[in-house]
Parts: sequence; structure tokens; C-alpha cells
Amino acid sequence: MTRDLTRSFGAATAVDGVDIEVRPGEIYGFLGANGAGKTTTMRMLLGLTAPTRGRATVLGRPAGDPKALARTGVLIEEPALYPYLSGRDNLRAMGRYTAVSAERVEQVLETVGLTDAAERRVATYSLGMRQRLGVGMALLKDPELLVLDEPTNGLDPAGVVHMRNMISSFAAEGRTVLLSSHALGEVDQICDRVGVLADGRLVAQGSVAEIRGEGALLVHASPTPAAADLLGARFGRDNVHLDPGGIAVRVDPALAATVNRVLVEAGLEVSALAWRERTLTDSFFELTAATTGSSR
Repeated sequence: MTRDLTRSFGAATAVDGVDIEVRPGEIYGFLGANGAGKTTTMRMLLGLTAPTRGRATVLGRPAGDPKALARTGVLIEEPALYPYLSGRDNLRAMGRYTAVSAERVEQVLETVGLTDAAERRVATYSLGMRQRLGVGMALLKDPELLVLDEPTNGLDPAGVVHMRNMISSFAAEGRTVLLSSHALGEVDQICDRVGVLADGRLVAQGSVAEIRGEGALLVHASPTPAAADLLGARFGRDNVHLDPGGIAVRVDPALAATVNRVLVEAGLEVSALAWRERTLTDSFFELTAATTGSSR
């Protein structure tokens, strides 16, 4: 949880008054374009960067508190790995600092799907395998909270699916996951709640369904301006807008026949009607469209 969390670097404000709440046992998607301030926020949550203003608590303790960190697994940016050691030896080396058993190392290798490649040098691993090993390091302490920064970055489609399934399994085990990402399609599929960061500010927070919003009936009719005006007068101008794919009308899908009749009776030509569900991507671009800022 954060309250008014702010971080400035000289005259530039990277994170500006952010209030987020991550609930126990959920997958929380922290969304934003590159440079939006996601990584800076996560570094403050972990005590790696001090806030300029505001506060953060993690697992009920101040950010950076050793007792909270002992219950937290972290993958921030690219994992720091020893390329000339095997995957297993990388985990063993990390395990020495976290006092985990050899048995736990083997459990983690199995969880992240690297048992068969455990003796190979990490220098021979693909990007996806290195990302999975980084997640394995975050899992070593059997943490309550996982903080994962762009875990699917650079992965091929198969690697993305594997990572998605792993993250879902962590929540099924009762862990809380804070997932930073700009892969909106993936977040849409696995997250319970999301926060949208734009230019350092939190512009929306809620369940995926709440952020995504309602779908719309997509209408192709001509002449388009006359059709849009007529539908706006009938169904409310706030519920009708021009869309790159036609005229979007936010009504119950059961009213499709009514929409068609209104247009036809007015002498307008209707070529298509189709229901379109809104996506998280649609909402994300609407929420962040008005913001600008430099890279953070």
C-alpha cells in the first residue's frame, strides 16, 4: 500500500503522489508505458530508492524493512545471473544468502521448468530460460509476495504462455503477485486488479472488468455523420462515438435489432452490426491519451 508516494530526480518528477493498494492473494497488474514510473515505484516499495514524499508499506511493514523483505521475492528488470555457472549452481549461490535447502533448489527448478536444463551453463540459456531462472531466484525463499517487473519482456509467444501459467499458479498457491507490465493482453488474462500509471501518476485503479469497461455495438451505416447524430439522439450522445471501425454505441447487445430499425426507418443504409467487447488495451490508451512525459 502506498500513500502520496512521490519520487523526484532534480527538477523531474518520476512518480507523483501514487496511492496503490495490493490485496492479499491477488495478482495486481501495474500498468504503464516504458518510462511511466513503474520501476521507480517498485524500487521504492522494496526500499531500494527512498521516496521524496509519501510512504509505502509492504506486508504490513515499512518499505525496505528486513522482516518484509524476508517474505518477498523479487525480479526487477533483468535477473543478475552468473553466465558460466549452471542454472542449478546459480540457485545454489543465491540459496547460500537466503539459507534455503538443496531440496528447495530442486523444487524451484521443477516449478520453473528447468530441471532438464539445470546442469547447463546459463550462458547457453535462451532469454525465456533466463527469465524463468530469475523467477526461480525470486521463489527460493518461498515468499508470500512476489514482485515481478516485466517478466515477459522479450519472450517469444511460447515463453509468454509459460510465464503466464506460472504466474497464475503462484496466486493459486496463495501468494500475492505485483506484476509490472506493458503487455496489456497478458495482464487482461491473468490479473485480478490493475493500476494504470501515466507520466508518473496513477490515473486508474480497480478490477480488470472495471478498468476495461463495457463493450459496444459497432455499427457501419452511411452516411456516417447522420447515423451517429440519429443514434446519439435516441440512445444518448455520451453513449455514441465515432470509432476507427465504425460507430460505437454503448447499449445492451439485445438492442441490436432496435438500433438497426432506427437507422433503416430513417432511410440510412446499414451494412453491418457487430458486438465488440472492450479490451484492457482500449481503456489503457483512453486513460493515458492525455498525458505526456519524458522517459523515466
